[in-house]
Amino acid sequence: MGKNIARETNLSTWEELYEFFQYMGWGELTLIKEKKKEIIFQLKGHIIEKRLSQKLYQVDFRLECGFLAQMTQVITGDTYECLEEKNLKGSVVEITAIKG
Repeated sequence: MGKNIARETNLSTWEELYEFFQYMGWGELTLIKEKKKEIIFQLKGHIIEKRLSQKLYQVDFRLECGFLAQMTQVITGDTYECLEEKNLKGSVVEITAIKG
């Protein structure tokens, strides 16, 4: 679903991507580290804290990962797959984009 939303979205820079995440209410996305085959992002903010602390159902960030994978491909020209790692103590999600 996230990749489909990204295909309908016209973004071309990292700054536009960060703003889009904020606008959609998906949280504050920041680039943490860039390696040869990986780009590591952090997703944080009030909404992320609320999602991670709720106990009603298992929360995941597949929509955000799919969107980020597709937009990273658009911005860099390389194919990426994204994986999420939740840090419940810090109330943040680390998303790693791995070059395919």
